[in-house]
Amino acid sequence: MGRQKVLGLVLAGGVGSRLGPLTADRAKSAIPFGGLYRVVDFALSNLVNGGLQHIYVLTQYKSHSLNKHITTTWRLSSLLDNYVTPVPAQQRLGPRWQAGSADALYEALNLIHSDRPDLVMVVGADHVYRMDPRRRGRGQRSQHRRRHHPEAGAGARRARL
Repeated sequence: MGRQKVLGLVLAGGVGSRLGPLTADRAKSAIPFGGLYRVVDFALSNLVNGGLQHIYVLTQYKSHSLNKHITTTWRLSSLLDNYVTPVPAQQRLGPRWQAGSADALYEALNLIHSDRPDLVMVVGADHVYRMDPRRRGRGQRSQHRRRHHPEAGAGARRARL
């Protein structure tokens, strides 16, 4: 079996209303962390270090600083057709904003269909965590997540930390 084409979707449209002053001018995933980094960098680093080279970051709320950070920081080789691309809310289904994660994914179906991936990996951008998307479970005998998914015959698989 050849190498699978995996598309990464990063959900980065959160308001972060409980974070008050930190999100007055930016999305929750655009909050600075440790100087030069943003919270979204954890999700992107996990995906890129896990071998994903086709990534869309779905943005919505006050996304300018987030979009600017992604386009200036996350440059993959376009010669190899690799990318990390911010995608603002498209309002493809009418003049309304996305009503949550499921709605954001539904509006991104055109991206999924045009990319034609074998698998789609969806992660949140507003958490600080480390996860290897290739691994399933813990320990030395862990199998690869992406390999296990089709073998299990599952339509979807949820990873937890």
